[in-house]
Amino acid sequence: MSFLLIDTSSYATVILVDFKGNIISEYTSQSANKHVEELCDIVLQTLKQAKTSFQELQHVFVIDFPGGYTSIRIGISFANALKFIIQKPVTALSKLDIIRDTRKCISPCVIIYQNKLDEYFISILKDNINAQVSLVNKKEAMILQKNYNLVGQADFLEDVINVSNQEYAEFALKFLQKDSIKVNNNYLKTSHYTYQKYTKMSSFYDK
Repeated sequence: MSFLLIDTSSYATVILVDFKGNIISEYTSQSANKHVEELCDIVLQTLKQAKTSFQELQHVFVIDFPGGYTSIRIGISFANALKFIIQKPVTALSKLDIIRDTRKCISPCVIIYQNKLDEYFISILKDNINAQVSLVNKKEAMILQKNYNLVGQADFLEDVINVSNQEYAEFALKFLQKDSIKVNNNYLKTSHYTYQKYTKMSSFYDK
């Protein structure tokens, strides 16, 4: 029994994990711009290395935020296709949630995530439950970084880009182990929905 985790936010990465949290096999694309050409191939390589099949998967996870708009959509579309084929649950995860959980952030905590050259996501955790996420430019991100009093004396995680495959695996396993979480069997919405959900939020200066 195992689950698959797909991340196309930058380099396409596929991880196969057992239900003890051990990584069985993993592959990462060698290019950040060939998700369409390479994703199917690295999924097949991951399963082949583990000597397993699509039908033996129990769950599929996919990163839906943040990341390149097109690349994220490719990952979500692939996950939805898998759901259609193997009829198993598919769940979207936010990389910001994984960073916050695996780095053991406690409130108040601020994650400054560089998504593009002049695009940063600011994730502010004030109550250990609900995080406020805002989209800002580099200048605004640096202002926040230098002025702790904007959000209180917060623990900063700055310019976090890379999440290890083991951190992905641990977070996904925790997700599955939470009895309170009910898996939604609907197909995932595209990243456009997720992107709008965050970017519609007001600036952190107004909070």
